[in-house]
Amino acid sequence: MLRFFESRYGALADTDGDGFKESYYYDTEARTRLWVTAALANAMVVRGLELRQMYRAPFFKQHKGEPKLMHAPYPAVMVKKAEFNPDKKTLLFTLVKGAAKPAKNASLTCANIKSVKSVTRDGKPFKAYKLKAGKLTLTATVDKETAFVVTMK
Repeated sequence: MLRFFESRYGALADTDGDGFKESYYYDTEARTRLWVTAALANAMVVRGLELRQMYRAPFFKQHKGEPKLMHAPYPAVMVKKAEFNPDKKTLLFTLVKGAAKPAKNASLTCANIKSVKSVTRDGKPFKAYKLKAGKLTLTATVDKETAFVVTMK
């Protein structure tokens, strides 16, 4: 279905008038354009039955106690992805350098972490972290895209 919409209705758009087409939407008829674009974009970022669960259960209440990345020093650091996998007991987050200068010794804060089995950065062991009262604080320089994986016991 997605390939059909991409080939038939996919369109680039210059939304700020600078001559660069930085946006993308599905150019269906005017009264359904926004709905179709939002629905397809949402379907691209969720897995399996998550979309149905999102509408059937209160999303934030459902995930309230899960481990999560709570703070990264924006705009020096931007979060590209953050995801908790309850089956593997892992919190994965990918960060990218945001501002012109790298974020040296950036403080990254995770919440709802009861215990830590290991922390890796780009697949290598990472030791610059402290766990206190369910709050995990990592200290790292973010000068390129980097992925952290926190594995809980």
